[in-house]
Amino acid sequence: MAVAATKPAAVGRRYALLLALWDSEYAKKVYGGYRNVFVAAFGGGDAMEEGAERWDCFRVIAGEFPAPEDLASYDGFVVSGSPHDAYGDEPWVRRLCELIRALHAMEKRVLGVCFGHQVLCRALGGRVGKARNGWDVGVKKVTFARDLKGFAFLGDLEELPSSASLVEVHQDEVWELPPGATVLAFSEKTRVEAFAVGEHALGIQGHPEYTADILHNLVDRLTGQSAIPASVGEDARRTVAETGGPDRSFWTGLCKRFLGGGGSTNTPRPAPVRDAAPEVTFARDLKGFAFLGDLEELPSSASLVEVHQDEVWELPPGATVLAFSEKTRVEAFAVGEHALGIQGHPEYTTDILHNLIDGLTSQSAIPASVGEDARRTVSETGGPDRASWTALCKGFLNGGRRSCGRPTPVREPAPEVSSRAIVAGCFTAGTAPMVQLACSASTGQLARAFSLHDW
Repeated sequence: MAVAATKPAAVGRRYALLLALWDSEYAKKVYGGYRNVFVAAFGGGDAMEEGAERWDCFRVIAGEFPAPEDLASYDGFVVSGSPHDAYGDEPWVRRLCELIRALHAMEKRVLGVCFGHQVLCRALGGRVGKARNGWDVGVKKVTFARDLKGFAFLGDLEELPSSASLVEVHQDEVWELPPGATVLAFSEKTRVEAFAVGEHALGIQGHPEYTADILHNLVDRLTGQSAIPASVGEDARRTVAETGGPDRSFWTGLCKRFLGGGGSTNTPRPAPVRDAAPEVTFARDLKGFAFLGDLEELPSSASLVEVHQDEVWELPPGATVLAFSEKTRVEAFAVGEHALGIQGHPEYTTDILHNLIDGLTSQSAIPASVGEDARRTVSETGGPDRASWTALCKGFLNGGRRSCGRPTPVREPAPEVSSRAIVAGCFTAGTAPMVQLACSASTGQLARAFSLHDW
């Protein structure tokens, strides 16, 4: 009698969810626990289908970890957020770091979210700590770095939006990246919103898995427990209303592509938005600086001539960052009312910039392509917002009184980073002595730019 051949069962992908928190009452009641939140966000199929994904959950906060002999059978690992510190010394946190290092050595894909992002950084050799700007809570716009190459999970870079809204709930952050890491995204408050180490480690500071209702409940709990001030909670709720919620489909799609090995998912993305004019973005909530004048009139960003290859690494004591860009984290800073630093050149006109580009390219101090990009930014922006920058400098030198013209104020509806925060005319190649010589040779231009006699 012939025996029918048995079709081998299809085998789906297998993932491990490492939960570093306990389920809230809200998560249990509405979603059945955080496991279901993560699987719904990052999973790729019906668990009842043949060959569907398998998600195993380990409550690492309770000391539950996958067995060492099972690690090889997993295609990827996800580390959740947590109310605990990623730089803490609890035994389970140390053990989690050891596991992440072992997985990285095996080239297993590890996705870290919030606490997971930070502990991934720590485990791979970076540094984390308290956020220098305090709590960040709400739906915030995260801006992607440019020239991101070599990451299959980012998909078609032409379709990558310049920014996307993301739920943020954290008071810790990455201070220093691990060796070999690349910053993928940043925001005004958080300088490392996302990073990757090759194709096998991805950290995201925000919560791609969170929905707006989960955020609202968390804000209610944090304010009710006095963990965050009521004003922070109110601001967070306002960002949800003003943004319409996070770009969750984009972020979950990115995470799925990463966990799946870089292939495309048919997940919708926000429409690509690229600013024609790269600009320097001003920080928000700048108080106590008379030379900034009426804060209601301060534009969100302004174009500025940039010619440098050096930058500020660490601020002096008591300093405040006034402005930043994608390439330069400290575009302007102040120490009280008596010290103001601006990385760009408020005094430069476009003809000075063009001449400097010609000199630097002819002397091979910068590549020709960098010079071409710099000239292009001039044509695309129409030149720097020189009146705004020179007015700011005059106001500072004159003790806080300002009267010169500014660009038309542009404010986004939510307290978020503008869609692109990129330096105008920015090229950072070239030798430092050449750049310094150009600065010192323009004394007359400086005097004309910042003269107070026209007041």
